[in-house]
Amino acid sequence: MTQLDSRFYDDGREYTARDWGQVFQYLAGDGVMPGEGLEFQITQNNPLSMVVHIDTGVCFIEGRYGRLEEPTNKTVADSNESFDRIDRVIIRMDQINGMDIYIKRGNASSVPSPPDLMRSEAIYEISIAQIYVSAGVNIIEQKDITYEKNNYEVCGHALPFSYLINKRIMQEPRREEFIRNGENYIIRIENYVGDKRIYEEVYNRSDNNNISYIDRNAYDPTGEHLVLTSREYVNRNSNGYITGTSNS
Repeated sequence: MTQLDSRFYDDGREYTARDWGQVFQYLAGDGVMPGEGLEFQITQNNPLSMVVHIDTGVCFIEGRYGRLEEPTNKTVADSNESFDRIDRVIIRMDQINGMDIYIKRGNASSVPSPPDLMRSEAIYEISIAQIYVSAGVNIIEQKDITYEKNNYEVCGHALPFSYLINKRIMQEPRREEFIRNGENYIIRIENYVGDKRIYEEVYNRSDNNNISYIDRNAYDPTGEHLVLTSREYVNRNSNGYITGTSNS
């Protein structure tokens, strides 16, 4: 027989944080936990300054759990007099030192780009948001802050994908049916509004131009009419990996 790497057993062996983390990352994935705290909401300071306010939230990174229990303020580095810059609000998981949240400074340039994330066996970073620092400014406004929580290449959400498609499947009472056909799937959801049952079907499909999209079709409370309630297009990078969804 070929033995698998498995855990956990009452045989006296000791397990490290990395052992536990390798298991937990399959249960939640990396990113921000929806609905916990204020999901690391970032706002301009009042009065305006180079300070930004970061609210509470929970995240999972490489199977490690992190919680910001109290809001915190972070100061953006001084702007460059001649060129714009893009910074990032980062949560960093360090295998030795735990998690911290900080602002990672980008390089000032005529064509600025956000700083790279550090991702190694020892350190793994996710980006909550970008902050655009225009040349010569001494304040950060809300318009300068762009969230990246829906970008699964740099952040994402620490929940199963079916939850991200439709939060209603987490409500009770419900019945969920999951059908997979190749790369396509259908989620059929039975729910209630008062004493009326509502059926909703969520489809992942591609049209003839190979553009992937997600349709939500819901029966009205009478159960007689199936209506297309929304359509979201699936964004993919050059390698074909899903990076999020959009309305167009």
